[in-house]
Amino acid sequence: MKKYLFTFFFFCSALALSAQTAAELDTLLETNAVTAAAAARFILGAADLLPPELSGTEAEEAAYAIALEMGWTAKNADAAVTLQDTAFLVMNAFDIKGGIMYSRFRNPRYAYREMIYRKLIQGRADSAKINLSPGDTKEYRADFTWSDFSNTYFAPRRVVASLYGEFPGFLYEQGHFYAGLLAQFDLSGATERFHTQYLLVRYTFVYKAFDFSLAGAAELENTRGRGFKPAFAASLEGGMQLPTALKDRVSLGIRWASGEGPNTAAFFPVIREAQGIVLKPHFSGVMVLRANYRALFLPSLSAEIGGRYFFRTDSYSFADPDLTGDSYLLGWEIDGSVLWVPYSDLSVSLAGGIFLPQTGTAMRSGAPVLSAGNLPAGV
Repeated sequence: MKKYLFTFFFFCSALALSAQTAAELDTLLETNAVTAAAAARFILGAADLLPPELSGTEAEEAAYAIALEMGWTAKNADAAVTLQDTAFLVMNAFDIKGGIMYSRFRNPRYAYREMIYRKLIQGRADSAKINLSPGDTKEYRADFTWSDFSNTYFAPRRVVASLYGEFPGFLYEQGHFYAGLLAQFDLSGATERFHTQYLLVRYTFVYKAFDFSLAGAAELENTRGRGFKPAFAASLEGGMQLPTALKDRVSLGIRWASGEGPNTAAFFPVIREAQGIVLKPHFSGVMVLRANYRALFLPSLSAEIGGRYFFRTDSYSFADPDLTGDSYLLGWEIDGSVLWVPYSDLSVSLAGGIFLPQTGTAMRSGAPVLSAGNLPAGV
């Protein structure tokens, strides 16, 4: 596994390619685009599919001829390869078995997806989710008119600036510190302009079987007529890999966020993120204590069970028809799931949970127990 992992990322390995000279490796790394012939040479060489006495141009020609004959590449020798092309070469050269779609169609697209599933490469990032401010919503719903084309056709205008840094080995050899500044400025010209600035910090470290994460965020938002409104959030999480055959893991965590308040919308970009499975308070104005247990019965079969206790951090951010009084104790939620992944491109999961309002004091007497469950399957 490690051998083709290194090959895939770097197209070379000092152990697998001991016959290649440092000059040849430097030449490859300095090229703007890796050709099909060069990729075939290093990948097939790492898979021990080339005679060890071959080197340089001879090795490249021989590797490309093998890849072309076997149907592992359809590109010209001097054509640049993509990540999908490279994934297909690696899958074939190392005879890696794929999922249903790769086994059926056996092409670069599904080879690439297989590599993502095996976490050998990172797939495309998810699309950004944008929450509209009240001013944005008003503009978005306005009727389009040619006479006011720029204001009724285009999305709200923003300027975004960021500064981010990572510091491995900070304070401790197995520690990692992240810090970032993010700011967005509203250039829409709307009456209710919405500007926000964020400071984000996170520190993680591993000690033997334990892992810990401490994170914090500070926000400063500004809207015309309301001045600057601060908001804060923090989380602390820890986990332990148990020394058992099930490779089970237990984790504990706490997350706290200040509330929206009557004149502010704290952490507006992530305010819609639900903090529970059944009860789904949004990120602002809530604190959650969490415990979780996960067991891996087979490489393709795992199960989790967890519990959350919800607190309100103010009396107005979280709204529910069963709320009564000013108590901050919402109650327990218990949830669990089973995940079966027989193939890399086929998964079936069973998940469900219940929320028990009687375990808190914020809900009215007789508030119903809430439940949720689903059985999704995905390809």
